[in-house]
Amino acid sequence: MNDKNQKPEQNSIPQNKKPASQNVSSNMSNVQNPQNVNNKPSPPAAASKNQQLSPKSKLKSKPVIATVIIFFFVILFLLLLMFMSSGDSEQETPEGAILTSTPTPQPNITSSPELIPPSEDSDGQSQDFKTFKSDKLLGLDFPGFSVTYPSGYTLQNQRSDSGQFVRIFLTRNNHRLIIEQRKTDNETCIYDDDFAPEGEVYIDLRGRQYQEFEAGSELYRKSKNEAGEQTFYIYCEEIGWDFLTPTTYGIIIAQVPANSDSQILAEIDDIIKSIKRIR
Repeated sequence: MNDKNQKPEQNSIPQNKKPASQNVSSNMSNVQNPQNVNNKPSPPAAASKNQQLSPKSKLKSKPVIATVIIFFFVILFLLLLMFMSSGDSEQETPEGAILTSTPTPQPNITSSPELIPPSEDSDGQSQDFKTFKSDKLLGLDFPGFSVTYPSGYTLQNQRSDSGQFVRIFLTRNNHRLIIEQRKTDNETCIYDDDFAPEGEVYIDLRGRQYQEFEAGSELYRKSKNEAGEQTFYIYCEEIGWDFLTPTTYGIIIAQVPANSDSQILAEIDDIIKSIKRIR
């Protein structure tokens, strides 16, 4: 009885056996989890389809990347244009110059009182400039000064050993500019519509025409005084309410011939405008 009952159980065992082609990993999983013995493994093809990207999604990603690259180069090009335009706007462009897209490198020029740009003289030729410096004389109230003049002028410097006076001559073609510092009293320059001050020393320039010009913070009046074959120009400076001589830098006089050169007279005025105080 017992043997008959055991035979069907032995025959049922081969029917539940799996084919020999099943991999070892699935057998091990069945041993560890007996409940999964009858479960069929899911086909691997389904998982591979979910992991792969469809061709349509690949095609959609390519235009996005191309758009980002194009946008980046457009922004870079605009920034380059802004940088070039800002660099060109900071450089001064002389009149009549031809503008180019490539900026021209400029040399480094250091500021110096001795370097003055050249100009043209009465003959239309360019000329260089020189600068003369006169130190302050301790015995006088005048400051030290520097004066810039064209190289075509001859300079003479007279200075006393005791420091009581200094005299500068700038001469060209019988036209001479004199700047003198010495002990002297202030004299008031009297022009038309002015009243002569009582009890004061003054220079009567009434009835004479004058030219007025500015030189930095100073205001000058140049008056013409003829004396035979020589003509003198007296320069007075506005100090306070009056025009006085000597000026801040001393007595300033121009001595020129009767048939003076207007170009040289203009140069003399420019020389006076170039006078600067030094310590």
